[in-house]
Amino acid sequence: MSIKKNIFYNVSLSILNVLFPIVTAPYISRVLGVENIGVIRFVIACVGYFALFAALGISLYGMRELAKYRDDQEKCSQIFSSLFTIVCCSTLMITLFFILSINIIPEFKEHRLYFSLYGITLYLVPITMDWYFQAKENFRLIAIRSFVVKLFALGALFAFVRERSDIVPYILISVFSVVATQIWNLCYAYKTGLRIRLRHIELRKHVVPMLVFLCSSVAVSIFAAINIVMLGFLSSYEQVGYYSSSDFILSAILGLLAAMAFPLFPRFSFNNAKRDDDTNAILQQKVFDLISLLSVPMAVGLFLVSSRFVPLFFSSEFSGSIVPLQIISIRVIVVGLNIFFGTNTLLAFGYEKKYMLSVACAALLSFFLNFLFIPRYGATGAAIAIVIADSFACGIIIYFVYKITLTRVHWKTMGIASLFTLPFFVLYLLCEKFIIDDIAFLSVFVSISVVLYFSLQLLAKNYLVCKVVEIGINRLKRQK
Repeated sequence: MSIKKNIFYNVSLSILNVLFPIVTAPYISRVLGVENIGVIRFVIACVGYFALFAALGISLYGMRELAKYRDDQEKCSQIFSSLFTIVCCSTLMITLFFILSINIIPEFKEHRLYFSLYGITLYLVPITMDWYFQAKENFRLIAIRSFVVKLFALGALFAFVRERSDIVPYILISVFSVVATQIWNLCYAYKTGLRIRLRHIELRKHVVPMLVFLCSSVAVSIFAAINIVMLGFLSSYEQVGYYSSSDFILSAILGLLAAMAFPLFPRFSFNNAKRDDDTNAILQQKVFDLISLLSVPMAVGLFLVSSRFVPLFFSSEFSGSIVPLQIISIRVIVVGLNIFFGTNTLLAFGYEKKYMLSVACAALLSFFLNFLFIPRYGATGAAIAIVIADSFACGIIIYFVYKITLTRVHWKTMGIASLFTLPFFVLYLLCEKFIIDDIAFLSVFVSISVVLYFSLQLLAKNYLVCKVVEIGINRLKRQK
């Protein structure tokens, strides 16, 4: 499948992942309330860590290894069988530790029922295989499957979650989504030729590199969830609710950026295995320009609209999410750079140890900053910690990329993007002064900002914007 189609399906999936929360989050936040939302996010984050260790970094490692032999189904089956066997063993050990933990740790025992139910997702780690289809560059399947599963989940959500006490139905619906997804994956993979063979499996070959990827995944996930976990231990579930709600919005935006860059990971790995440096260099500059074009206005816009967006979207009960959301808005740019330089360069080119070192140092910094800031500032302290740690990781990763790879990018597009967001501030002040209604404010500010920003980019002859306009004009001509 072509890169353009992969990006189209992955972007479609990310738009779906954005639209689904847009429909459900206002309803759920008002029905369950900030404290119950905090409890749920705490449970999901903690179980996520157990699942992370059970997976042993299989997602990126498995994708990279399979991408090298994507046209050889027999070799893919052999690699998958080896990785599946390893992950089954690790999941068994982690599951035993998980069961022990929810019966010993006080914060876990308090919500043992919720942990036990959501723990079902941990047991399914060995057949969590989106990475298999990503390596095969079959993003179409992932998009269609996600749409169907989310549609059923949406109906169940409105049907069964109606009161503040309906935490169990909410968790069961989340578990159903995971179970349905993995069963669908397994059936389709078998139908298309995947076979699990327990003979001739290669355990030693994969265990060590998987552990390296695990260390990287653990360090990366610290950015994603350690704040929520530490807020649960060091602060209150209300603060967890504030932070997780702001992080929820950010994750939706970052999903769009990742959707445009992530499909190229297997292609970068494939080209690197073939020593096709020229093709990779061209693709890398295009991806960097795309990230620059979108991440800067997203970050600035999110910072400016937070005070109006949060009360409207989540309800006034979540006003404590405004400042954390404004602080972490800068992560749109930082994480975009980390996706490009970290995932699509260091990991794709086989420098996972350098990547692991970068994120491990930043993860350690994140832990200490959270420990320092959370008891005093709660959700705001967690937001400050994640921004500092993420920026630190970004700096180290870029240093390694320029030191040990041939990757070089032109930063001009990011500078131009920053310049063209300056009118946003003037527009914000005007809208803030004359528009009282939140919906009208957001509609006017966002629509004018988008038109203004891309008009300036078009005048500056940004080749990506010009290409999109050219395609649009040609299609209109063909329709006529």
